[in-house]
Amino acid sequence: MSCVQVDEECTGCTPCLAENCGGYIQTECRNIGGGTEILDSFFAEDINSCSMSCKQTTNGKATFVTFNKKEQICECYENGHRECLNDVVTSDTDFQYCQNYHD
Repeated sequence: MSCVQVDEECTGCTPCLAENCGGYIQTECRNIGGGTEILDSFFAEDINSCSMSCKQTTNGKATFVTFNKKEQICECYENGHRECLNDVVTSDTDFQYCQNYHD
């Protein structure tokens, strides 16, 4: 699953809710990518420029990004492994399947 949808704008993907785990998100995560960023965090105007900059600057090694919309801070990681405090799902999402997929 690789879906990026920002403010109702889908960037060349299947709409998130059409994915098997589109109704599943994790919040308050830490130790993303094993706890080490590929690059120091940097300013980005939006998630799209964050993602593009991470891919270009790391020659494609960055496969997971985080973007703080309020602070406009971008972070690049080699993977999306993480430890999260919360799992949030819609009522029609197969939580067990999604939890296994993300572990």
